[in-house]
Amino acid sequence: PFSERQFDSVFSVMVWHLLGDLQTAALEMSRVLRPDGRFLIVTANPNAYSEWAELYVNPKTDGRRFEGDMPGDGKTLDHDVLYFHTLDEILGSLELAKFEIGSVVPFRKSKPGQGREYLISIQGTLPVGESSSQIPCNPAAALLSQGVVIKKSQQSHGFAG
Repeated sequence: PFSERQFDSVFSVMVWHLLGDLQTAALEMSRVLRPDGRFLIVTANPNAYSEWAELYVNPKTDGRRFEGDMPGDGKTLDHDVLYFHTLDEILGSLELAKFEIGSVVPFRKSKPGQGREYLISIQGTLPVGESSSQIPCNPAAALLSQGVVIKKSQQSHGFAG
């Protein structure tokens, strides 16, 4: 795992709807972010989950867990597992990890001129004096157990999945 308070900023693009355990991800972000550091999350918009589900064939739902095949060119391109967390659950996990939410902005309409925005961006900061590093957990192991790969980029300091 990365050292505590190693990064000035953390970003996560198209990951949070793939995580079953949001709290572990939020705690890990808080642990590695420096005080007054900023974060950006881009993920599926909870208000558009029904439109996300329409993209898949062979759908299976178990509580918040959604599973399906992405079709294309007459074949299955990918098999995905998504977690349909509410916006309150997403924001709550960040707040429990001591983050201050600056903005939540939906964007990218699902259908031109109609439909809902497929995505949301969530931006905020870790206030000075706050960190979840004192909370005992092994977030990297928990993320790895969910199939999420965390690695340090060679060109920038951040996460790539």
